Amino acid sequence: MKKIFASVLAAALMATMSLAASAIDFTASSALNNDIVVDGEKDLAYVSAAIPVNAEAPAEAAVGNCYAAWDNDYLYLYLEVTDAVVEDAAAVTGIWSDDCAEFYINLSGTEGNITDINAAQYTYGPSFPAFAGGGLHRENNMADCLSAYKYTDYGYAVEIAIAWGDEYAPAEGEAFPFVVGINDEADGDPSTREYQIFTGGSAQSNAWQVADAVWDSLKLSAEEYVEPEPETVAEVVEEAAAPQTFDAGVIAAVAAVVSAAGYALSKKR
Repeated sequence: MKKIFASVLAAALMATMSLAASAIDFTASSALNNDIVVDGEKDLAYVSAAIPVNAEAPAEAAVGNCYAAWDNDYLYLYLEVTDAVVEDAAAVTGIWSDDCAEFYINLSGTEGNITDINAAQYTYGPSFPAFAGGGLHRENNMADCLSAYKYTDYGYAVEIAIAWGDEYAPAEGEAFPFVVGINDEADGDPSTREYQIFTGGSAQSNAWQVADAVWDSLKLSAEEYVEPEPETVAEVVEEAAAPQTFDAGVIAAVAAVVSAAGYALSKKR
């Protein structure tokens, strides 16, 4: 009986581990008909579901939600990071040891070292003067990328626009390997990093070097922000003229007040 239970437990554990290591599919909304300004503010075009960056995160670690959008020129990424203490810019001594975000893309369609294929790590954080990172895509396209950040009540937010480059043509329905990570300096010593949190967990900690099967996936969807139609004068007039309905309880209460007032008036007479 014990052997059977142990076998079942082992199988369940293996299934859980496999599930945790599985790549996650995310989506980027279309900005083909909506301009995005890379200024650290979240644009209306970021309408796809949030991409959580919190896998295996302890309670005290910085976590975040990333939003993605795309057009013919750029992949736009907006990341809101919840961080109790954000390292002051003057104290930053090492890019990857301090508070910042890491965005990974692999547009090559193959696995391999990111320095050899059309893939990259783009690292950016509050008070960063420029992108850090690595990979062939970054080497070829960093000059055309855009970035901005802001401090917030909950931590900080970064926004970047990664140029697609000449070797990749974005199209609706296309998908490619993708990862987001957060570096967290939490003990007041800027020479060390206490936490590194990814979309898919610690299995992605080697993404800075190798693009492999543990990366998540980002799909370029047709979902887009549609501005609500303003009400016409006719609609406003029609709404005002429509029969009004009232809550039965409110009507009863008003009737009771009127009845009581009438009774009091009759007593005075």
